[in-house]
Amino acid sequence: MVAIWMFSAMDGRLSDAQSVPLANFLGIPNGVIRKIAHFVLFASLGASWYNYIRNNGISKFTPAFTAMLSWMLTIIYACVDEMHQLFVPGRSGEIRDILIDSAAGLTGIVIFATIYYFTRTKEHKAVRRLEVEKIWKRERQRWKRLKGGKGKK
Repeated sequence: MVAIWMFSAMDGRLSDAQSVPLANFLGIPNGVIRKIAHFVLFASLGASWYNYIRNNGISKFTPAFTAMLSWMLTIIYACVDEMHQLFVPGRSGEIRDILIDSAAGLTGIVIFATIYYFTRTKEHKAVRRLEVEKIWKRERQRWKRLKGGKGKK
């Protein structure tokens, strides 16, 4: 959020001066480079919100609710960012940017949630396998004690 705020606080001409060389080097229009930057930053923000909510004691929510909450927070910040840009010289707040930022946040959340699900599933399976092995070992020992106890009497 700090990075987004700092980039948004930068004067429009200075910001253009920083992105134009990259646009020229890649042969892509400057406006496209700027929208890609919006997309990457807000995708990262959406993924960060999702990660924060899932891993900081709020994980009692379902993954779908966590994703929705993360997306809502990202949209709110996109609106605040565009309002902030209205007061920065050479900048403008645009609904189109809010839509791009919202789509980017959702994309980041979906990508992160998918990765989180698949990596957590593998970890969960490994932990569950160890638990089952411990249960089997304990039951085998119990069975041997019971079996051995009957033979001695």
